[in-house]
Amino acid sequence: MAELTVRAKAGNAAAAYEIAAVAAQRGDLKPLRSFADAGNGWATFHLAQALADNGDIDELRARAEAGDTSAGDGLARLLAERNDLDDLRDWADASVDLLPERRLAAELVRRDLLDELRARANAGGSRSAEVLAQALRDQGKLRELRSRASGPICGA
Repeated sequence: MAELTVRAKAGNAAAAYEIAAVAAQRGDLKPLRSFADAGNGWATFHLAQALADNGDIDELRARAEAGDTSAGDGLARLLAERNDLDDLRDWADASVDLLPERRLAAELVRRDLLDELRARANAGGSRSAEVLAQALRDQGKLRELRSRASGPICGA
């Protein structure tokens, strides 16, 4: 592991990935935080997954608010898993990243809240529009799907 660490600190992406994967498997967040804080994308991703798995909403939120998109998605995932739809809405609305919007849209479909999803899609939510189109297709609502595809919402 020491040799991997030296190589990772020297910029070897494969070594950094290996350290992140091993640390995540072990549940050892210290090296993940260290590499994530240094800007390593693999460590950032694995750290966000571990934090979400551990239910660490505070650290996820802090990292997400600092611009960590992996933490933002992990936060959205955790809020959805906790059935905290109000906080998920707030996070999706506040986030500049599109992943929380997609998580919220999927949660709205799961809860059969298509009217809210339609409103979000109509307000310009591109991920909401994508998820709505999939839901309409899956539910056999092809007339509405065609109408949305040819209407002004899609820029036609």
